[in-house]
Amino acid sequence: MSSDKLGNVIETDVLVVGSGIAGALAAIKARQAGVEVVVADRATSGRSGASSMASGVFHHFHPQEDNIEDAIKEGSLGRTYLADQLVSARALPETYRRLEEMAGWGVHFEKKDNRLVRVKGHGNIATRVAVLSGSGGQLMSALAAQVQRAGARVMNRLLICDLLTSDGQLPTTGKVVGAIGLDTATGDIYVVRSKATILCCGAWKLPYAEHVPHYQGGDGHAMALRAGAAMTGLDLSKVRGVRPVYAMVGSTINIIMGQGAIMTNRPGERYMEKYDPLRKEQTERWLLTAATLKEIREGRGPIGLDMTHFTPEQVRLVRAAVPLVIARVEAAGKDITRDKLEYTVWTYPILQTGEGGTKVNERGETSIPGLYAAGDDSDNAGSFVGALPGGAVVGAWAGESAGRSTSGVPLPEINTEQARALTETILAPLRVRDGPTYDDAWKKSEVIAREGIGLVKHEERLTKAVADIERMLAEDLPRTPARDPADLARVHTLRNFLEVARAVCIAGIHRRETRGASLREDFPETDNKNWLKHIIARNAGGRIEITCSPLASDGYPCPPPRIKFDQLRLFSGVSSYDGILDKAVRLDG
Repeated sequence: MSSDKLGNVIETDVLVVGSGIAGALAAIKARQAGVEVVVADRATSGRSGASSMASGVFHHFHPQEDNIEDAIKEGSLGRTYLADQLVSARALPETYRRLEEMAGWGVHFEKKDNRLVRVKGHGNIATRVAVLSGSGGQLMSALAAQVQRAGARVMNRLLICDLLTSDGQLPTTGKVVGAIGLDTATGDIYVVRSKATILCCGAWKLPYAEHVPHYQGGDGHAMALRAGAAMTGLDLSKVRGVRPVYAMVGSTINIIMGQGAIMTNRPGERYMEKYDPLRKEQTERWLLTAATLKEIREGRGPIGLDMTHFTPEQVRLVRAAVPLVIARVEAAGKDITRDKLEYTVWTYPILQTGEGGTKVNERGETSIPGLYAAGDDSDNAGSFVGALPGGAVVGAWAGESAGRSTSGVPLPEINTEQARALTETILAPLRVRDGPTYDDAWKKSEVIAREGIGLVKHEERLTKAVADIERMLAEDLPRTPARDPADLARVHTLRNFLEVARAVCIAGIHRRETRGASLREDFPETDNKNWLKHIIARNAGGRIEITCSPLASDGYPCPPPRIKFDQLRLFSGVSSYDGILDKAVRLDG
């Protein structure tokens, strides 16, 4: 683990950081362009990250069975109008192409009479979800095998820690020329020279259970921030949704709510009838989350979920889609065919599903030459197509673009001094002897995040969180020791989590409204009149610089209404599916 010389040097055309669905598609498509690809995974390819734990469904647009205009209205409402409808219109058909492609690679989707089983997911009116047999684990096993067949070099246990730049500076005014990483098993340092680097590291989120590993601290978000890339949607960090209290590994919201599960509060009321009397529990995820949170906070919890009325086929689909969740429910002594299940709101802040991350275009390019992003590391090119399909679509776009742009281009030079300095930074915690342990530092950061960015935001709490995070970065983190390479990786991810959390708080202070599941106690209305805009965050020499970019909605098929409204009363007067789609445009019912 000596830093006397540069570590092992790897040369490649394209470096893909992360191997979830976005990283896998990026690697496969770059290889199809005929260039060399290295995939770095901080854990084990095909078994780590959010994609492997996905809740068993794949949203898609079927070109023969679905209506594109209705799908755009539905998706725009689901993202509370901040999505780019023109990009989304191009991404929607791609979801089905990616589905068919993945099926050809061995991903198993439920079929009946040789036709894809398509059921409702949350918020679905115009589109449907396909059911993944075996959930995300089966999906990622098949994709990992396809990455190998495509000929990409996969390096497991390689934590990419920072980006290398042509001018040797972070933030940079040049371009990204590779990255530097740590082998979390041996402690060896690796320097990767690459013509293009694609960040697909996954979400930034606070772990929500003891058994959930602390490696989704926003590694890609943090690296992009340090490099000076434009970040968008950080202000929209949110609570995730609803989940069974017995199984903190997935929400099950698509496959269970989409098939007609019923939720009741402590008095026995089917409370979603108050908020969306037509769709009820099948409403938008953000409305279900906000309504459930309101019921609990006003003393009408606990919340019960009932699917005892499901047919045997519906039960089979649930078991096929989310086997791990059902196994945990049953381990708690519950039977989904007989018992109501207690549900609650996921109590951790998150940036996920492409709603907040590095700003990219339809080629997956960031604001820095040589740097790409996809999946939860990106804003999915502004599209409302997120989660697994968004990762697949934009991952493929990024891989195709990176493959084309690097073919026949010479390798860039590495700034040796920058690589040496970053090596020292990576290894520094090994030389720390006295200070707060990693566990103590993590618990402290967890309290700051939950109190400052948690269930409901307020400017005072966000401002205090910024000060607390900056104090941790300046005082606690430099004194946090690492005993071995695995510890070193955890300390590095803690740094990443804190740096992104700081930017999340600063961006959140600037958005003075409630939007979707980003709930503001001090600004409870959704304000399309003044806040139909994107907040862009950049690292300007250690200071987070904020700018606002108004939504460019010219030519949108579903023009956003420029009014203020109360999200919890949005659908109270709607009596038909056509009424929902109409109100999604007008909001004057």
